[in-house]
Amino acid sequence: MTAGNGKVVFVPRNAGGVGVFDPTTDMFSVVDISGSISGVDRFDGGATVADSRVVFALWGSNSVGVFDALWGTFTLVDVSSTIDTAGKFRGAATAGDGRVVFVPWESFTAGVGVFDPKTDTFKLFDIVDKITINEKFNGTALAGNGRVVFAPYYVHGVGVFDPADDSFTLVEIPSGMFGSTEIYSTAPLMRATARLCSPLGKPPALVCFAFLSPSVRAARRR
Repeated sequence: MTAGNGKVVFVPRNAGGVGVFDPTTDMFSVVDISGSISGVDRFDGGATVADSRVVFALWGSNSVGVFDALWGTFTLVDVSSTIDTAGKFRGAATAGDGRVVFVPWESFTAGVGVFDPKTDTFKLFDIVDKITINEKFNGTALAGNGRVVFAPYYVHGVGVFDPADDSFTLVEIPSGMFGSTEIYSTAPLMRATARLCSPLGKPPALVCFAFLSPSVRAARRR
């Protein structure tokens, strides 16, 4: 992610430090965080906030990671009292109100995670009445109307979180759109890529997803 000061920050999943690249000088550095956190599969994805900080989505970690690209400092915000399962979230997006929304992954991640960098507080908004499948979504984008859209992985639909009222909606994808329904059950549907795109040169208004495998792409062309 590109921080507010223009530096590109790399999320440490297993590494012992945060990678930082300065595109103005082509210099790369690593800020050691091994004294603060250990283990593997700690974070997966992140999002920049209004200042120079970058918020890391917690996957195996029980804490939200916050890196300040201006000062090169790293802090952890413990959220284990709210969620302490493995495989929590994969991907993050900053909503219009400044909060960071985390993409739910495993079946035991029972909700959408939301972190407020202004207060360092974390909330989990329950979605079990809408979806319980394992490996639900992977990747996200902020839509033009302010809602946060989750890219489908094994789930048969697109996840939509509205920060205006903290509600979640699952928009079903018709099975015929991608060929046989076996595609859904035997292979992930989409890559962890979701972004705003412009139809026919118009201002960005659509959220586009990248296909994962040649078999899925072939099914889409049929």
